[in-house]
Amino acid sequence: MTQVSITYTTQEAADLLKITSRAVQLRAKREGWDCQERAKRLGGKLWIVQSMPESTREQISATLYQQMQAEQPESLRAPRVPDLPAVLPVNLATWQREIMEARLILLEEVRRIALIEGIIKAEKLFAKMAKTGELSQYYQDLIAKANARKGKGRALSASTLRNWRRIKNKEGAEGLAPKVTQAPLNKQFPEWLMPFLREWRLPSKPSISQIYYDFKNTLNLPSLRTVERKVAALGELEKNRGRLLPREIKRFKAFVRRDFKKLLPTDVYTADGHTMDMYVLHPAHGKPFRPEVTSIVDVATRKCVGWSIGLAENSWGVADAIRMSVVDHGICAIFYVDNGSGFKNTMLDSPGVGMLARLGVSKEHSLPYASQARGLIERFQRELIRNARRMPGYCGMDMDKEAAQLVRKKALKEIKHTGTTRIFPTWEQFMKMMKMLVAEYNNRPHSSLPKVVDSSTGKKRNQSPNERWAVLKTKADIIIPDETEAADLFRPYEIRTVSRCEINLYRNRYFSKGLEDYHRQEVQVGYDIHDASKVWVRDLDGRFICEAGFEANSADYFPMPVVEQAREKRAQGRKKRLQVHMDEVDAELHGIGGALEAAPVAQKLKMTPAQEAIQVELTREFEQNNKSIGIDLKTEMPGGGKVINIKPVNDNPIPADPIERYRLAMQLEEKISQGINVNSRLAVWLGSYQSHAEYMTHKQMCDEFGVAAILG
Repeated sequence: MTQVSITYTTQEAADLLKITSRAVQLRAKREGWDCQERAKRLGGKLWIVQSMPESTREQISATLYQQMQAEQPESLRAPRVPDLPAVLPVNLATWQREIMEARLILLEEVRRIALIEGIIKAEKLFAKMAKTGELSQYYQDLIAKANARKGKGRALSASTLRNWRRIKNKEGAEGLAPKVTQAPLNKQFPEWLMPFLREWRLPSKPSISQIYYDFKNTLNLPSLRTVERKVAALGELEKNRGRLLPREIKRFKAFVRRDFKKLLPTDVYTADGHTMDMYVLHPAHGKPFRPEVTSIVDVATRKCVGWSIGLAENSWGVADAIRMSVVDHGICAIFYVDNGSGFKNTMLDSPGVGMLARLGVSKEHSLPYASQARGLIERFQRELIRNARRMPGYCGMDMDKEAAQLVRKKALKEIKHTGTTRIFPTWEQFMKMMKMLVAEYNNRPHSSLPKVVDSSTGKKRNQSPNERWAVLKTKADIIIPDETEAADLFRPYEIRTVSRCEINLYRNRYFSKGLEDYHRQEVQVGYDIHDASKVWVRDLDGRFICEAGFEANSADYFPMPVVEQAREKRAQGRKKRLQVHMDEVDAELHGIGGALEAAPVAQKLKMTPAQEAIQVELTREFEQNNKSIGIDLKTEMPGGGKVINIKPVNDNPIPADPIERYRLAMQLEEKISQGINVNSRLAVWLGSYQSHAEYMTHKQMCDEFGVAAILG
């Protein structure tokens, strides 16, 4: 690496001056260089740079600068654009800003050279290199723009650089913009504009006309057309400042375009999960749902190297996609993903036992809400959407809502009557579709890949991911584990403590005599998510100890695989949510009763003896009729009234318990389906009960979990 020093040996000076060692000695004698004697074991002299003439020092500085530029990595050779001031676009024209930025970049480069020999000499050296054409074309173009002189010579002098430096130190970066004769500031930037923008810049995005009429008199605004014209003259960034928060407004700002041309296959894999915009029949209960597709793409070749489908984005689906990519295409060096729970978990990340740690893969996360940083995998997901559009079960945001509703209703009706439907694909059909989709994508020309001449048409076209992989794989160090190694690499591992030859893992206990020497020690326990009959035990350094088998003292009499436990947990959670809904329905049904208020006391009317006799006869007849249907009038009340005692009717009572009500409804439905006559009162009750939320909730639970889940 190039080192800047105050002294150089004869050979070092010869390399910097691009002359021979003998020429250095003659030149030192001629120009009177001072020197120091080197240690006796080294011999020779050390020439002092400060004693050399200015022209010689400039030549040495130029060579050092060129060497420093050459030693920088390719990605760092482009000059760093200095931070620019937040200047309103209405204050500077585009050409003024470009000249200001060009001058700032040139001053930044001169400052780097000044690290070698000071700012004054750095300015002279840079001006000389510009005149002799030793600078790169990039800087030559910047000099032409920074000079801002059309039709004249475009050389750069040291005095010009000094003047720019002085202006920047005194006035800031804005002072480097060329001055022009402008219209009065109150015309370009009227007094009402900023107050108007403060009211208009709201995240709710009010219209210009709305703010105009609300504040027309308060802000003394001109005509609406004038206001619209002034706002339209602002740049997109200024117009959206305040109306968009930082997360959204960044799409209007500068960005870095990543270059992948130097990458090789398996250098970087990027992955993401995507909920398909189409319905598929669930493999367990056959109801329509939207599966989650986890896909992995090789950055260098754009090839889809692994994929997996599941019920949701989770660590198991990600692990399966990683397994496919590693077994079929090789272990990657960097795994680039977002911060989703499927990619950020102990199964992948845990030190020593995490899958990526055992594979030796470095995982990198993108910044939150920065999907643009993973545009490659986002494009692949657009391929999934494009193919889903061809399916009748497509349900994307741009799908006609009425059409989607009709298709879904028709499918649900078929499922209700026949148990399945041909409208939505089955799980197996969707798996085949995914295989075909990935194969088509990998064989289709990709616009970001280099162009080649098609042998069949003789025309140029972009390479396909498979073609690019075939070209680059010979240059890459692709590591594919063998079958035995892969089987262990993709087993999830957990850290557990041995207790008397037993290991407790997910409510199951495993035993092996080979663990006697590891009592109360931590070990790594690997397991198969589909087979809980045994586990693989290793010490913390990864050395294999033994296989431990399932014992009868586990939580279940038979071993329960992790996947089955997860399904049971999910089902229990769903039952609890439905039970909460049932409790609400029960409260609505029985919680409306309250204390009955006493009716007002009836006032006794004055009647003739004949009228009283008729009333007594009618009252006697009324009481006899009420007794026949279970109503007893008794207890005299003040004013001649009576308390009515209603006796319950015992024939065919409706149960008060919700479960018993649903049991009665099922019995009545069974009798009606068999043609058996039922009590008319119960038939009327059943008709109203079937439209009640309680009935529908119980029926849904029976459909999902069986009659035993409700009635026992």
